[in-house]
Amino acid sequence: MLAALDEHGIEVLLPRCGLIEIAAVSTRLSNSHDSGEVCNEVETSYTLVPEDRIFGNAKTIALNEGCPGFDTFFLGLAELQSVPLFTDDMGMFRICQRRSIAAWLIRDLKMESLFTV
Repeated sequence: MLAALDEHGIEVLLPRCGLIEIAAVSTRLSNSHDSGEVCNEVETSYTLVPEDRIFGNAKTIALNEGCPGFDTFFLGLAELQSVPLFTDDMGMFRICQRRSIAAWLIRDLKMESLFTV
């Protein structure tokens, strides 16, 4: 999916703390060397947004929704920048629906329909 977004010139925004999640998950699935390469690719290919730019919005979401703190940074960034959120977390997806944040549930996503006008 990320390659397809890149091919279409679509900028990918990621809270900087998301890089830590990528490092942890990719290390569990592979090894620290490969994980490091993945993290380097993410750092050079996507726009990492510092948490201090999202903090106020993330805090408001946490207070209103009671969702996991880590999720609030992704939700806050999507809401603040008016960009869609791609997630496979049904809880995050439902919060997006309640807050009118454009979102796609990855498990239901058909790549060919993502770029049709």
